[in-house]
Amino acid sequence: MRRRPEQNERSVSGKQTHQGTATLAVDAPPPGEQRTITLSEHRYLLLLPESLIGDLHDVHPFVALGVLNGIIAGIILTLAAGLGGLNRRRRSSRRRALSLWIRLRRLFG
Repeated sequence: MRRRPEQNERSVSGKQTHQGTATLAVDAPPPGEQRTITLSEHRYLLLLPESLIGDLHDVHPFVALGVLNGIIAGIILTLAAGLGGLNRRRRSSRRRALSLWIRLRRLFG
């Protein structure tokens, strides 16, 4: 289940500009203590619903990145296989010697 942002957390989605300003207000720690604040930004291609990307990111940012990279690789491999084929058949040189007209007649005739 997707974790809701706490009071000091902010989640922004949608089209963003390349430059922006972030303002962060944090209560001062008690005397003698230190507090470390981390601000991070992760951008993903919206190939999946935002909620699913968010759930994957909650597991680990690399999980979301790995799943999205796997989808992109699958799309590229599917296109390459569709365009180039998966056959490893050797073509004989004798077939290449036939004219285009004869090959078309054999194919459609």
